Amino acid sequence: MTDGASTQLAALGRRLRCVGRRMQGSVEARIDALDISYTQWNALRSIEGRGGCGTCTLAEDLSITAASMSRIVAGLEARGLVSRETACATRQARLTLTPAGRAMLREAAPIIAERMADAFADLSPAEIARFTRLLGKLAGSIEHRA
Repeated sequence: MTDGASTQLAALGRRLRCVGRRMQGSVEARIDALDISYTQWNALRSIEGRGGCGTCTLAEDLSITAASMSRIVAGLEARGLVSRETACATRQARLTLTPAGRAMLREAAPIIAERMADAFADLSPAEIARFTRLLGKLAGSIEHRA
C-alpha cells in the first residue's frame, strides 16, 4: 500500500470514529431526560429484535466487550428494563425486555429517529442508499478478515 493510500485510510478511520462519537453524543443529549444512554437503548433494541438473547450475543451485536455488556445489562436490570432468565439445562441466561423496557424503547424511538433524520438531512436518498451500501460492504470486509 502506498503512503498516500495509508494516509487516506487513516483519515477515513478518524472520520468514521468522529462521526460515530458525534452521533452518539447528539442522540444522548436528546434522550438524556429519559435517563438512558444510546448504548443502553441499542441494547434494548437488540434484545427486542432478537426476541431475547444472552449477554455475549448482545455484546457481539453492539461490538463491545462482554465485560462492558455485563455492566450495561446489570444497569438495565437494576432499572427494571430487562429481566434475566436462566435455563436449568444450559445454565445460560436469556435477557428479555420487561414492560418498562418496551415502554422505554417506544418513548425514545421518535427522539432518536428525529435526530437521525436531522443528521442525514443534507444527503439525498440516493446518497444515503449508497452510503449504507458502502458501510455494509466495509463491515462485511472487516468481519470476513477478522
